[in-house]
Amino acid sequence: MSKIKEMITYLLGTVGVSIFSFILSILYSRFFIPADYGMFSLTYSIYNLGFQFFTGWMTHSILRFYPLYNETEKKEKILLNTILFTLIFAGVLYSVLTILGILLFSLNTTSDISLLIFSIVFYFEGALLIFNTFLRSSGQSKQYSKNITFNSLGKSLVLLVLYYIFNIHNVLIIVISLFISDFAQTIYLVWKLKITKSISINLFNKNLFFKLIKYGFPLLGTSLIFWVIQSSDKFIISFFKSSNEVGLYSYGYQMGFTLFYTFTNAIMLGAYPRITEAYIKFGKKQAESVISKYMQIYLYMVAPAVIGIVFTGKDIIYLICDEQYWACYPIFIITCISFAVFGLIQYTNKSWELSERTEMILKLNIMSAVINVIINFIFIPQYGYIIGAISTLVSFLVHIVISLILSRGFITYRIPFKYLRNIIVANIVMINSILLFKMYFTIDLARLFIMIIFAAGVYFFILLILKDENLSSICSILLKRKEDV
Repeated sequence: MSKIKEMITYLLGTVGVSIFSFILSILYSRFFIPADYGMFSLTYSIYNLGFQFFTGWMTHSILRFYPLYNETEKKEKILLNTILFTLIFAGVLYSVLTILGILLFSLNTTSDISLLIFSIVFYFEGALLIFNTFLRSSGQSKQYSKNITFNSLGKSLVLLVLYYIFNIHNVLIIVISLFISDFAQTIYLVWKLKITKSISINLFNKNLFFKLIKYGFPLLGTSLIFWVIQSSDKFIISFFKSSNEVGLYSYGYQMGFTLFYTFTNAIMLGAYPRITEAYIKFGKKQAESVISKYMQIYLYMVAPAVIGIVFTGKDIIYLICDEQYWACYPIFIITCISFAVFGLIQYTNKSWELSERTEMILKLNIMSAVINVIINFIFIPQYGYIIGAISTLVSFLVHIVISLILSRGFITYRIPFKYLRNIIVANIVMINSILLFKMYFTIDLARLFIMIIFAAGVYFFILLILKDENLSSICSILLKRKEDV
């Protein structure tokens, strides 16, 4: 029951993020032409490569070692200071590399200025990553949900102010909005969590630093490989095609990524620390049970969302985006499916993380990245940017199949057949409800919203008729403990 309750808390918080992220994406399509958005996307990918290289391992290391360092306040401060000072050192190095990169390989004025601002954003985004991961590790799901929601709200508001009040119509305002919102929230959390009282260079622990690096280094490689899967296709498209096509692909990808990565990540946020805690305190069998339970709930929530996107994705893009971006709807749909699969990969990866065989995750991701790049280079020149989305889906599917085969000896994933049956039956009925709705009504924005609510209601109603146990648990929490969520 507590697992589902925590997951709902994360999910409710992430609804806000999804809403504001979608608003941002809609604004991008109204404010900027695809070619300009394509250039911004390439610039952001360069920054994100550096950010992932220097910080991609931190979340995993904090989640892994927090249960060992939260026994006393001093030990927790040692972990916090070690991570924070590591971020500062990494930030200085990143800034130096950024300046050298601009001097040697200048792109254009807008991109160069964007990269310089990103070198400052690095510190605040990294600090937020650390603070929010500590909140997740300590089970403070409410505060975490508030943080990510207000951060997304801040980006949207700043973008509107810069565009309409200051009349800045350059894509540079996207970078400025990221800087202002991250800076403001970092200052707020430093005050809210009383971070300044806990900071001291004397609490930096060299032995812990090397321990964190040793655990996180293979996962650093994983973050970089994930960047290859997520961003290399944009550069390959820019090589063979126009910046306009890069913009269309990037926009459709970002819409799908924003919606489904955020959605699936919310479902998994509560899982990571609980799985690690179960393994450390009670052993492999208890960890298997926790992982299996979370996987059940994941499928329960994600399956209808995927089906819904498949049947309404084109309507969503046509109704909320500017006409010049309509052609990206297949990218949007395929990307949503890809990151639903990616969410399952995070559960299969727990087998390697718990056994501290994280090098297997690195190898699997390298394999996925190689598949992704090969498919892109061979087929993008002939079939266009849609191959970028297809290659991502194929690489994720291959990853999860191989991971399941190789991890059989360590973790057994148990999902009862009756549970899968309930999902399948409910989704079949839901599909028919969507088709009937579209048959009798012309879809506009209001009717699209009504159709989504109607389809979700049909799905849950069928599960209720089937007496689904997970649905009963969630309804119990929502009806009896609203004040706790």
